[in-house]
Amino acid sequence: MARKYLEEELEKWAKTGVYGHTQGSRPWAWAEDQLEELMAMLVGAKTEEVALMNGLTTETLRTEDILEMIEKEGDSIAVVMLSGVQYYTGQLFDMPAITEAGHKKGCFVGFDCAHAAGNVELRLHDWGVDFACWCSYKYMNSGA
Repeated sequence: MARKYLEEELEKWAKTGVYGHTQGSRPWAWAEDQLEELMAMLVGAKTEEVALMNGLTTETLRTEDILEMIEKEGDSIAVVMLSGVQYYTGQLFDMPAITEAGHKKGCFVGFDCAHAAGNVELRLHDWGVDFACWCSYKYMNSGA
């Protein structure tokens, strides 16, 4: 079945080019609409209960949600540990605000800066970050 669909789409691409985005029985521009229906059937949900995204944590860790959780649960949290930059989306976390919120609740606050070091400006000491880790082979273009 996969071969059949792939061949149909390749044929459509060959014949219609860019118009395949909006024409035919399976327009590419709205492909995700059909995926939601298929995924709903697969997981036993209604189509309107399914949201497809490009990763598990995409747009789910908003700074305000993190700060709210630290405020609400901070007395029971010993360590707050997050990435500085969410590598998949490029989201830069507000490290100073998260550090301040964690410290107000008595938490140690640290960041995995593997995708931040050499990529964005960091002031870990000035922000009062308790600990951080990173590597140099990504944005610093050097060894491990």
